[in-house]
Amino acid sequence: MQTAAHCATRMHPDIVVCELLAVDSVAGKDKLKKVRVSDGEKEFSVVSNAPNVLPEKVGKKIVVARVGAEVSGMDEPVKKANVG
Repeated sequence: MQTAAHCATRMHPDIVVCELLAVDSVAGKDKLKKVRVSDGEKEFSVVSNAPNVLPEKVGKKIVVARVGAEVSGMDEPVKKANVG
């Protein structure tokens, strides 16, 4: 049986369903959060300003756009950036 992350990866390689592992604040940034996730194969960190990504949601699934993903409504593909 395949996990949701594997199914999502096959549908679009840059948009994946991940398990939320940790949510931490970013010093000096009111709305940004450092988010640790797992796609079922590896763990990685992303930055989010989504208001519904909260510490009490750890263990739930979220959708993550990887670097290079082209997301509707954005002028440019998702880029890697340093925060703080």
